Amino acid sequence: MIVSFTPIRSGSKCIPHKNVRLLNGKPLFHYVTLEALKVSSLDEVWISTDCEQYAVLAPPGVQVHRRSEASSSDKSLLADVVMEFIKACTNITTIVILQATSPTTKSQDIEEALQHSASGKGCVSVQPAHVYLYHDNKPLWTARTPRQDSKTFAEDGSIYVIHVADFLKTKTIPTFPCHNMIIQHPVCDIDTEEDFKRAEALLYRPYPDMIDTDGIKCIDSYLNLCESLQISTRKQKRTMIIAEIGYNHQGNIKTAKELIRRCKDSGVDVVKLQKQDLGLDGRFTPAALQRPYLSKNSFGETYGDHRRSLELSKEDFKALQSYSKEIGIAFAASAYDMPSFDFLELLNVPFYKIASGDIGNLKLIEHVAKKGKPVILSTGMADMTTVAKSVMAVLKHNNNLTLLQCTSSYPVPDDEVQLNVIRTYQQVFPKIKIGFSGHDQGTPLTLAAVALGCKVVERHVTLDKQMKGSDHIASLDMNELATLVRDIRRIDSALGTGIKCLQPSEQTFMNKLAKRLVYTRSFAKGSIITPCDVVAKVNFQTSDDVPLVDTEWEVRELVTDVVQNENMQTNHFRSVPEIRE
Repeated sequence: MIVSFTPIRSGSKCIPHKNVRLLNGKPLFHYVTLEALKVSSLDEVWISTDCEQYAVLAPPGVQVHRRSEASSSDKSLLADVVMEFIKACTNITTIVILQATSPTTKSQDIEEALQHSASGKGCVSVQPAHVYLYHDNKPLWTARTPRQDSKTFAEDGSIYVIHVADFLKTKTIPTFPCHNMIIQHPVCDIDTEEDFKRAEALLYRPYPDMIDTDGIKCIDSYLNLCESLQISTRKQKRTMIIAEIGYNHQGNIKTAKELIRRCKDSGVDVVKLQKQDLGLDGRFTPAALQRPYLSKNSFGETYGDHRRSLELSKEDFKALQSYSKEIGIAFAASAYDMPSFDFLELLNVPFYKIASGDIGNLKLIEHVAKKGKPVILSTGMADMTTVAKSVMAVLKHNNNLTLLQCTSSYPVPDDEVQLNVIRTYQQVFPKIKIGFSGHDQGTPLTLAAVALGCKVVERHVTLDKQMKGSDHIASLDMNELATLVRDIRRIDSALGTGIKCLQPSEQTFMNKLAKRLVYTRSFAKGSIITPCDVVAKVNFQTSDDVPLVDTEWEVRELVTDVVQNENMQTNHFRSVPEIRE
């Protein structure tokens, strides 16, 4: 069995967590592993790590070797790690070692290295070396070889192919003898911040790669095209819009009902409140509740008094849930402690929302996930490691998870919203729904999140931004909310199915402005014509017009008379094979 093997130890002396650092939006080690997955001659693709948080980031199709403690220190040699791997996977004959720190490695490089090693020798990727060494300010050379004449090569560290039988004898990487393979494109080995900048430049793609037209298969119908691309032709799903009332009701059930009614009128899908327990098993310590609270937004002398004045009772929640059902809008709530989540379970809310304050609170997260309802998890005040750990805590018990990009400040500055994290989440967690919880001012950034593919968006709402309380300034008023809903529904419709095809509204303009292939002059029946005898011009459409792109043929024989500027039609000619017969 032939496998690739990429070591991604969590420790790094120069750059912390280098192997999972984002490079142009992807974790560094994803570059080589995704290229390895393209190589048909590899039976399996592996990473080797000592860190569970790294393991969960492995792309689909990549297997994980979990290192022992003995092979996880910064003193462990690559040969030691490979030996441990071989002992665990005894049916492997050849290993392609790929370095995560060489993200420019391509699938073609891996294929070439395997071809070099097919003779039974190993292979190592190299670059031409032109080095003059000095020691104690003295040259170690006697003659300078011209660069173009140098026959010296240096390992570039990106690819090693080893045959297991040879490795078990030599216990070295690379094994000897071995072939040298020169990689013909720029290679980088990332150890410093400057290396990262160089790699970003090498891998930057302002536009998607061009389509490989040699790989396009003939698709004879729109439905076959949809099937081949695995794209649904059904109507685009609506974005779920959650109106976060939170505590903007200020502890008043009448205000809460008014907010719910106004949200319903705006067209949102869900209204959401917040619930917390202020007892001994709740969110706060007694000391936290007893401290003085002198803020301009305070509703009490102590923080406990402030929180109690804002908290609706369980009976209030039941009444608001009934009211929401009566007017036809879904009712949900965030909770901040186990007793509150247990209460929401009794209410049979449609999903459980875990707020950013509990990202990383694995005990609470697992408690909620085990309840079996869909989970929405906000990720403010967290780094990628904390997010990955929290995601795994949910997925151990529950696959129905939506992850929200969020920055927990009120309001958040535009340059800290970090919308590109949405793309990162989509790449790192491809099987999880991704959404956005916004605390920015206005609606444009939420609309951008929807355009980036968010399935759920959440915004705080208020009756008046001037009301007392820290959330109101970062909330949408009812006019802004109605505008947001309207514009999201436009985006939902505009995103479409993903299939590029002629749209109904284009037909009129196509009839008026589109070009057709017309004859450059008149021809008699039996004439042999070439593509030079037709030209593209605007003309009326006829039912049997040949496609505008139909110019890649050699010769055709006309089976009817045609006149100058007449549209070329499919029944005008015989094809090349028919002529040759």
